[in-house]
Amino acid sequence: MAWEKGVISTVPLIIIGVGFLIIPFATGPLIKFSQDVRIERERKVKMDGLLKSYNIEYDSEVIVDQDVHGNKDYDAKINFSRLHYK
Repeated sequence: MAWEKGVISTVPLIIIGVGFLIIPFATGPLIKFSQDVRIERERKVKMDGLLKSYNIEYDSEVIVDQDVHGNKDYDAKINFSRLHYK
């Protein structure tokens, strides 16, 4: 009886359709994150090149503090040092 009514063929199509509607919500943030990482990586390469041309080095340190409830607090320290020519 299910074959005659067409339930077998419409239910999987509905499930597939709903799945295709959910895919952009799942992949959208991932794509945006990967694009942001690529942009920031290019900016870092440019900044490293500029600092190298002025003979400046830097050290960065990121400290992550987490409390009992799982809230995170970030503290970043950047130290610049000018290299002297020999």
